[in-house]
Amino acid sequence: MKRRISPLVKRGLRDGLIRKQALAGVLMSSTDPEYLTFEEADRFIDYIKDISVLSKMATIVKMTKDRKRIREIDFAGGFLQPGGCGTCTNTLDIEHSARWLIAEDVKGVAGICDDFIEDNLEGEDFVDHLMQMIAKQIANELEMWAMMADTGGSYLPAWTNAAFMQLIDGWYQDGLANGHVLDATAAGDGRCITTCKLKEMIQEMPAKYKQNRRDLVFVMSDNIAEDYTAYLQTTPGGADRAYLYVEGLMDLTYGGIPIIRVPLLPTDMSICWSGSVSPADGTFIWLTTRYNFLLAIHRKIRYERERRGCDEQTLNIFSMRGDAKFAQPDAVVTYDCLHQCPC
Repeated sequence: MKRRISPLVKRGLRDGLIRKQALAGVLMSSTDPEYLTFEEADRFIDYIKDISVLSKMATIVKMTKDRKRIREIDFAGGFLQPGGCGTCTNTLDIEHSARWLIAEDVKGVAGICDDFIEDNLEGEDFVDHLMQMIAKQIANELEMWAMMADTGGSYLPAWTNAAFMQLIDGWYQDGLANGHVLDATAAGDGRCITTCKLKEMIQEMPAKYKQNRRDLVFVMSDNIAEDYTAYLQTTPGGADRAYLYVEGLMDLTYGGIPIIRVPLLPTDMSICWSGSVSPADGTFIWLTTRYNFLLAIHRKIRYERERRGCDEQTLNIFSMRGDAKFAQPDAVVTYDCLHQCPC
């Protein structure tokens, strides 16, 4: 069978990005799909990371196999003990629990009709433009999937595929199941964001994760962050600080802990930890360590084109595998069931 080199690999060689010695592993037949090389896959993963908010902060786990173990180690009962002769009687057994990142199959298919390319002002350049648009869409959908995927289907944004959003339990579900949860429906100051709620979250966080507050972050919807700056204007001495936040002259913080704004974090949830909310206006805030978010992407990323001559159309098919978990769910505090507040 005649062998050929993927055009992607040719471009990589031309740009000096792929070593010639690696060619043996990326040669493929004329009927095979085009697997991105590890170098190309890494660059694609980095691109997704760069144009996402949470993914930019997340630890990207580049998997080479379908499963990867996450070990959580705990020095239960303490490590240090009284010393002296003959005192080595209490040997500590380091406890660990095993969690797994399991890469699930995902794909996207974009069909381009011939006349659409021919009539487009960009002509053939439109294909390159389209691939950039697809990459951005993948980044947005992966971020939403990593945050809100739920095998129970509790949150299904209209702009995503429902089955895709039910493949795994993402960060939100992992935090509810294995982290620490506070419920805004039971809060004495209502469901709006307040400094009292942020203080409660810090108090709820286990002490071992608060040794260095610079390692912690609050994560909330961009709309809730706007509510917070508006709330500060009503507090004694808070107006000047709120002005600095609104004008972008100071980063938004509480207690020395940065507040990360995530535009895609939902504010229209109908189901939260305590049950259903009506109207569908639920949202949440996370307090966690900065690099606690794990986004696993299998490095075997595949891109192929399928020509449908009778339809005068070319399908662009993108396939990959992924998963999302917290590295340490014990280091996650979720304040659930908040909502946006009117001015």
